[in-house]
Amino acid sequence: IFATGAIRDADLNIPGVGLEGSFGAADFVSWYDGHPDVPREWPLDAKEIAVVGNGNVALDVARILSKHAEDLLSTEIPENVYRGLKDSPVTDVHVFGRRGPAQVKFTPLELRELSHSRDVDIVLYPEDFDFDAGSDEAIRTNNQTKTMVNTLTNWLVEEQDTGASRRLHLHFLHSPVEIVEGTGDGAGKVAAIRFERNELDGTGNVRGTGEIVEYPVQAVYRAIGYFGSALSDLEYDGQRGVIPNEAGRVLDTAGRPVPGIYATGWIKRGPVGLIGHTKGDAL
Repeated sequence: IFATGAIRDADLNIPGVGLEGSFGAADFVSWYDGHPDVPREWPLDAKEIAVVGNGNVALDVARILSKHAEDLLSTEIPENVYRGLKDSPVTDVHVFGRRGPAQVKFTPLELRELSHSRDVDIVLYPEDFDFDAGSDEAIRTNNQTKTMVNTLTNWLVEEQDTGASRRLHLHFLHSPVEIVEGTGDGAGKVAAIRFERNELDGTGNVRGTGEIVEYPVQAVYRAIGYFGSALSDLEYDGQRGVIPNEAGRVLDTAGRPVPGIYATGWIKRGPVGLIGHTKGDAL
């Protein structure tokens, strides 16, 4: 039974993704969790940071980057991670989602956790709050969506500007198109990120408007999903990052079940769902 999961970041195929200061969220999560296979040091010298993605991993990364290191001492934070975060000069962390507030992929608990960070203001933008017929239907029929939209809308109305030393910006309806390289001493490094503004199409999906906006940042974290890795002697679906299977029975090149070989979890069905879903796979 292969239960190898998905450990690497899904690719973000835009210009500039290979610049210094462009990171995969999976690697960063492994670093701050103290994983023994990753380096002990992490470059934390950016004042302005972009996190691309609208799932729980994106929120976790944004929360860790914006939180004051002292407030993590009550957790099991490794000493080297505490020192790195303590010296971070960050002032602004921007989280960007491709669709609208009613289509976010994080959960209410993760969202509410953002507001518990000390000395961090949450900043939202009225132009990002657009709801089409598909959004209204999702809000009406899904309690989790309704809860998150209510939370976000309340934060927007309250305008949480307390003069905090750090700000966590939540942006919606943005599709990344390019990570911009710096000039002079900044050559080879991240200097900004460009997005195309989107609009909802009536179904909850989006289309581009052609409007390009740019944000000055010195680091970009890609949190657009995890991706499975190939294993020797097994077929691999490089489009989905899974082992081809039929109800868990691993298939060969011809699409026939391989006797005695099975897959479960994310390597079977892709990186979707939370710990509870994966517990179901385990059972």
